[in-house]
Amino acid sequence: MSGIAGYVNMFGDAVDEATLRRMARQLEPRGPAGESIVRQDRVGLVQRRRTTPTSPLRAGGGRYLWVYDGEVYNHTELRAALTELGESVPDEPGEVLFASWRRWGAAGLDRCDGMFAIAVLDTETGELVLARDPSGARPLYLAADDSGRVAFGSSLRAVLAAGVVPRRPDNITVYRYIRYGALDDTERTFFDRISRLLPGELATISPAGQVRRETYSRCYAELELLAAARRPYDAEAEQQLAAELAAARQRRGGDAAANLPELATEPPPADAAPPTLAELVEFIRTQHEPVGSPAAYGQFRHLAAAPARAAVLLAGDATAYHPGPGVRRWAALAGRWPDRFGRWLHWHPTTPATRLLGAEFAAAHAEDPPPYAVGAPLDGSAMAASARRPAPPLGWPATWLRQLLPPGGLAHEHPPAVVFQRRLAASLRYADRNAARFATTVRAPLLDPALLRLLWSLGPIAGPVRGAAERRAVAGWLSRLAPVIEQVFTSGSFVGRRYFDQPAVLEDYRGFLAGRRRVDPLLFWRLVNLELWLAEWIDRDPTWPPANTQVEYYRCAEPAPGEPVALDAAAQLDAAESTQERLGSNLRRTSPTTSVTSEIRSSNANPR
Repeated sequence: MSGIAGYVNMFGDAVDEATLRRMARQLEPRGPAGESIVRQDRVGLVQRRRTTPTSPLRAGGGRYLWVYDGEVYNHTELRAALTELGESVPDEPGEVLFASWRRWGAAGLDRCDGMFAIAVLDTETGELVLARDPSGARPLYLAADDSGRVAFGSSLRAVLAAGVVPRRPDNITVYRYIRYGALDDTERTFFDRISRLLPGELATISPAGQVRRETYSRCYAELELLAAARRPYDAEAEQQLAAELAAARQRRGGDAAANLPELATEPPPADAAPPTLAELVEFIRTQHEPVGSPAAYGQFRHLAAAPARAAVLLAGDATAYHPGPGVRRWAALAGRWPDRFGRWLHWHPTTPATRLLGAEFAAAHAEDPPPYAVGAPLDGSAMAASARRPAPPLGWPATWLRQLLPPGGLAHEHPPAVVFQRRLAASLRYADRNAARFATTVRAPLLDPALLRLLWSLGPIAGPVRGAAERRAVAGWLSRLAPVIEQVFTSGSFVGRRYFDQPAVLEDYRGFLAGRRRVDPLLFWRLVNLELWLAEWIDRDPTWPPANTQVEYYRCAEPAPGEPVALDAAAQLDAAESTQERLGSNLRRTSPTTSVTSEIRSSNANPR
């Protein structure tokens, strides 16, 4: 794993090296071994690597400056192909990635089997090109103002450190997250005027500071053609899937694939020890944005407790994406309205999320688009109208029908571009952030191109809807988290937010614990995530303390009855040390010489 960043100031002074070093400092968890910085007039590029940087950052006789983050698994084959064409390419994955782009343009990126983000500056034309791999396994964020300044980076911290745009929340993203649970399904982030480059997308920044974005990858169209000519899903296909998955593990994991541990993607079990508030704060700082599923926290705890490893495999069974004729019949029954049918089948009396929103905030965003629905554009009026249509009150028949579903729930089918650019983005973000936090690399066999072709030849990928059993497990775990959640919901900062109706939130949460309210438990999880993210990333400057050191913790003492808790205070030292023991020594992997107590004292001595 590594990290890249850059700063463009088309109409101002030359790029300040201090700004680039400030951005590089925020990338240290992704690349602690060293940094490379290069400036060319009004453009500066930064790269940090986990090993000593070997890329020269210059090529083509000095015409091109480039940086990259990632891995290319078929670099040996690509290098051979380039050599046959007369290219002289060093035997290094990043060099092969750049040479493929220079030889074949955007089509060359499609030839690369890997996880990568790359930035290339053509010093002759003045154009800067940014691109992400088609699977979207490596992040790349972009911020631009109206005066020709652009910042990009593998980390939101690095982009924020450039100071191109003010640090404030994007209210549309916040509303869609609370109401619908929408997450990472568009280019918008939780930060206003900071966007993410979508998987398989390329952005060109012109010498005039204009940003043009386009999807370069053709793999989505190829997979869709394979899905259209669907082959039977039978015992032979299932065996072939298992064999291809084993081969993908070998290609992605190398000779050590059999010994690499798997990174779980399941929520914590109901009987798992609940985290403290300090642990949740550390988790939110790790993720950079709110998360939608407790599974992300389960990954975080798993890596914190595990021995240090260079790489882990993202868990997944390819056969789970095509779970057999029974589930596929339920998906067919949904027909052209899978999301509507899913809401109809899983309906039960529940508190709408809008009841818990601040009145002015809810009214201002009532027309914001819900998550993607099959057959409708993201911002389509038809989808918004469908989301506002009330679900029928089925009562006990709905409960009975839900019991007939397999454990994974109803299967929704999505075209390839939707799977990679909207559905998988959040899960891959969770894994990438957690891996960077604990100095490891995630390998994802299910993103192997050969395996993906086989999967889609059996029909569109089926993404299971959360089943009743999983909801109960999440509800049980969140119930055990009640003291921490209550502490957040009664805090002074939560009470003062315009996003929430705090009395309604507290009433419904206590009713949920007492069994008087039927509420989706993940709604409360989202509210806690959002409040802690606002406190950590908006109320305070997340670039201080530096990203490679321990964070300050909130005060975790139990509040007096009816007394709000101030979430903006530094933690007590004993609470921080207790948290360090709970999470294990692996939390210090990226900063072995920095103690928790010294970091807190440093933060208190340097008010922001």
